[in-house]
Amino acid sequence: YEEALAVAIRIDDRQLYGRCMQFQNPIALCLKGIARLQNCENASDTVCEDHLKEASRILARFQEWAQVCPLNFSPMRLVLDAEIARVRNQELEAARLYGDAARAAEDAGLVYLQAMAHELAASFWNTRENLHYTRYHRREAYNCYQQWGALAKLEQMRKAYPEMGVEDKTLETPTTRKDDGLDLESVVKASFVISSNI
Repeated sequence: YEEALAVAIRIDDRQLYGRCMQFQNPIALCLKGIARLQNCENASDTVCEDHLKEASRILARFQEWAQVCPLNFSPMRLVLDAEIARVRNQELEAARLYGDAARAAEDAGLVYLQAMAHELAASFWNTRENLHYTRYHRREAYNCYQQWGALAKLEQMRKAYPEMGVEDKTLETPTTRKDDGLDLESVVKASFVISSNI
């Protein structure tokens, strides 16, 4: 993400908000926000705060656009919202928003964004050492990238996670059936409450 941040910072806002907004511009803007937030991990508090301010400014744009065209812009807004919640250590909110972003992207037919939401969710769960959710979201990201035809990304994932090239029939979704009366948010809340008491 460091290289992505370097490119994103060089992008002049006029290139992103030109008179005739092209389809690629919102995507570039979303990626700019994500790159900034991903780089908070290794940044000083001051630099991270700058990244958060810029990402919040970008999020505000997507909130406006999502009011006019929710199908196109809500998934990007939700991904940025999830990343901001993650950086601010709002774990329950981040977990919920990653799922919402993936579902919104799927509903909108934005497979690349669905893949990105799952990949970011996998990273989120991996840092919390939750192998089940990490594997689930990583597999979903892989499947979405495969559906999208992102061959270089698939190769990158197979190198980083050798199990990606092998079909895993034992992997179940992290949600239970609706008739069980449980959902992902309830399970996540319970997990955080239990772990904070240990």
